[in-house]
Amino acid sequence: MNDAFKATGIKAAVTAMALATPLFATPAHAVMKDIKFHVVQGSYHQPVTMEMKHNGSKWVWANKSATYPIKIKIKIKTVGNKFSSAGIFVHESNMYLWKMAQGYRTRNYEKLVPASVGKPMLSPLQGKARALCDVFGGSKKTVRDMNIDAVLSAYHSANVCGYKGKLPIKVVCQAKQPKRAKIDLKVSKLKLYTVPARPKCGQPVRLVTEVHTNKPGKVNFMLYRHDGAKQAASLKTGKAGKGYAKRWAKTYTFKKSTKRKYMVVLKGHPLSTSWVPLNVNCGVKGSAKAAGLKK
Repeated sequence: MNDAFKATGIKAAVTAMALATPLFATPAHAVMKDIKFHVVQGSYHQPVTMEMKHNGSKWVWANKSATYPIKIKIKIKTVGNKFSSAGIFVHESNMYLWKMAQGYRTRNYEKLVPASVGKPMLSPLQGKARALCDVFGGSKKTVRDMNIDAVLSAYHSANVCGYKGKLPIKVVCQAKQPKRAKIDLKVSKLKLYTVPARPKCGQPVRLVTEVHTNKPGKVNFMLYRHDGAKQAASLKTGKAGKGYAKRWAKTYTFKKSTKRKYMVVLKGHPLSTSWVPLNVNCGVKGSAKAAGLKK
């Protein structure tokens, strides 16, 4: 195939002739009688389709992996010299939709030819498809036609004839999903308790804060001790049964008799526990003096 069949050659030749009419004039020794094409459409032919979905901020191309086999009816007739090459070029995609086989020469080409349209050809058209959905897309599914210019060019000697046709594409703007109202994180239950419920001298005891929420999220709180000591802490609730919950705990070991009270106050939520006692009896030799909070 000669160099004139390259994309740059087509662009230069077609631009020079401005595509004012479907048929371009040629020298007398190679008269073009007819040149045209169309993509076959109908109930037996699946149309090339770009499915667009709205992601909340913009329309995005959803079926990028789809490939569409199509049929193209092509008719080229010349009088005089045979033409040696022909092709249908889609300028917006910068690629050929169809090319005639190399080395084939004829004065009469009239065939139904197969072609394939997929991601390489459709990717540059995303902007146009998005613009259509910006205008026509909404709460209901909408289908719009997007016809892309395509040029059939035939070459013989140093001359070129061209016909401007269309590559029909269906743009499907899927229905926009309604925006979901933001749900604030709410604490439905708050507990503070010890494990075991009756601590024993010299054995570990866990002070447990248990939080239940309406959705997963972070909860900040303060742990207070009756003598004024306090500690800031937080937890993140996750799926637990039919709801969302999380436990946070501190572990103590007392070797002396101890009497304490603890309370949890949530930050940003109108909930707090009552004072919960943590009492350990180590006998008459033990001391009632409270130890400090462990870090």
